[in-house]
Amino acid sequence: MPGVARRILSVLALGVGVSLAVAVRGGPGEPPRPGRSLDMTFVDADLGVVLEYPAGWTVRREGPQAVFTPPQGPPVRLASPTTGEVPPRVFLREHLLPNTRCSWTTNAHGVQVRLCLDTLTFSRSADLVVRSSAGDERLISLSIGRGGDLRAFDAIVASVRPAS
Repeated sequence: MPGVARRILSVLALGVGVSLAVAVRGGPGEPPRPGRSLDMTFVDADLGVVLEYPAGWTVRREGPQAVFTPPQGPPVRLASPTTGEVPPRVFLREHLLPNTRCSWTTNAHGVQVRLCLDTLTFSRSADLVVRSSAGDERLISLSIGRGGDLRAFDAIVASVRPAS
């Protein structure tokens, strides 16, 4: 019986990973299609990033993080993980998290995104490589817990772009 349960979980995890990629991309060769309208703009000059988020959400700073809280459900967290001397793209390829299923895409603003689903907690994360006007790259991470507004999360990820 444990072997059957393991196979069922593997199939479910694969299905969720495929659903995650299709939900953000919309289909092969199509740009991401956000499912929520975003009415507010957030600019973080220190991180060099601009993104949109839904009206009615609150934004607060928790140290170096920004937390976007909807009227109900878990918040979306914005952070900038340190990569040391390692370039962000290399860091993301070399540092895979356990129990995650990830896929790569590029949002409408040309920002490379690694989308991941944690198969144990069902939380989602998006690691974005944002290039400044000077050409240097920075790693930005967005995450949302289980039960969060995934349409809003996908739309926020699709809106991320470098600050000018």
